[in-house]
Amino acid sequence: MINTSYKTNIYRTKTVALLLVCLMFSVSIYAQDVQNTFIPQPESVFYASGGFKLDENTKVFIPKKFSKALAPMVSSTLTNDTGLSLTVNAGRISASKNVIVFEKVKNASIEAEGYILEVNASKITVKATDYAGLFNGFQTLRQAIPAGSNGSTAIPSLIITDNPRFHWRGVLFDVSRHFQTKAFILKQLDVLASYKINKFHWHLTDDQGWRIEINKYPNLTQKGAWRADRTGIAWWSREHATADEPKTVGGFYTQEDIKEVIAYAAARNIEVIPEIDVPGHSKALVASYPELFCFDGETDANFELATGGKAPDNAVCAGKETTYAFLEDVIKEVAELFPSKYIHIGGDECNKTNWKKCPHCQKVMTDYNLADEEELQSHFIQKVNKIVTAQNKLMIGWDEILSGKGAKGATIMAWRRGRHTPELQAPREGYPTIMTSYLHSYISRVQGPTFMEPEGPNSVLPLSVVYNHELFLLN
Repeated sequence: MINTSYKTNIYRTKTVALLLVCLMFSVSIYAQDVQNTFIPQPESVFYASGGFKLDENTKVFIPKKFSKALAPMVSSTLTNDTGLSLTVNAGRISASKNVIVFEKVKNASIEAEGYILEVNASKITVKATDYAGLFNGFQTLRQAIPAGSNGSTAIPSLIITDNPRFHWRGVLFDVSRHFQTKAFILKQLDVLASYKINKFHWHLTDDQGWRIEINKYPNLTQKGAWRADRTGIAWWSREHATADEPKTVGGFYTQEDIKEVIAYAAARNIEVIPEIDVPGHSKALVASYPELFCFDGETDANFELATGGKAPDNAVCAGKETTYAFLEDVIKEVAELFPSKYIHIGGDECNKTNWKKCPHCQKVMTDYNLADEEELQSHFIQKVNKIVTAQNKLMIGWDEILSGKGAKGATIMAWRRGRHTPELQAPREGYPTIMTSYLHSYISRVQGPTFMEPEGPNSVLPLSVVYNHELFLLN
């Protein structure tokens, strides 16, 4: 599953603002100044005559509290953007002209992550109440610098006021199906930060690969990170791997890699949220540790990673207590590694065929008086939720976890539409809800005729549809 996701403040109770998936930071309802070409559009932009001359003598001042993270980033980014090597100072402001000043202020009109950017002939000021606001203001300043600048350049006089319309502005990266290097991830974080994206949803496990090092279970990456090569064969036409053929496609992130990514993202006001997808989408997990599968002993199941879209027998057993003990060990390591208060546990598209025949699953259904396998999934999700909350984390799951008896206390990512309406059901049932409509936010879908596009989902999602998907309110 590949998508992007944004949400509103999840702690509202009576009025739940469902979220829009687009690159808007805080678009106001009234008409914008015609020169407001910033992406995402700020709340308000006002231009004045004249401008600020940025040159090699311009000095930058950053509050000492934020200088360790912000100063090197401002310095290197301005050099990349303009070719100028500017002096960046921490602490006291020692000049009043030809300066760029970052100020932490107390101002009730500036919300968390918000800022005021002012450019005039003598100086540029970025005012905010927190680090995130100063960082976001700097990203807007970068867009005010004429594209292609190389050396001294003029920045138009202006005043920009901006507060976030949505406090969850996220993008999901699926590195399980298609592994990407750490360098690639860091590069993408730079791009996301420039658009004020503040959540990086890292889909680390699926049928095609397990990408996170777990010290207690080394086979998750020794075997689970590698699959047979089917390059050049259509994704849904790939044959299953055999046990004896080479497994050369894949890779994984060590825990040190992940710590580096988390720190890099944090300096760019991005929270990294891990996803460990269970009970379905778990072929890499089951292939690595077959004892987590429903059937013991002889079985026709293939314990090799999926090479493409087809992945039969990819659910862990919901009836074995050893499944939950294993997941508890994994989640403990994940929780210790990621500072985010969230852990995403997947919960989507679980094929329950084996559960219907599994003696362990059927015994649990009888013992707990569960009506069907949907309620068995609820049983599974509720047990995993307890594991997550025991680590002082909050659980996120795809909207399938609403089935059966649900999972009270979880946060829902509502991706399905059509005969399913989780965007309505979840908030009405009191779940904090993140809108991730596959109709509007799966940006892996193509932009034009499929014969002209790289291989991907056989459906078109124009950028205009993403931008025009508007949020509505439920009272």
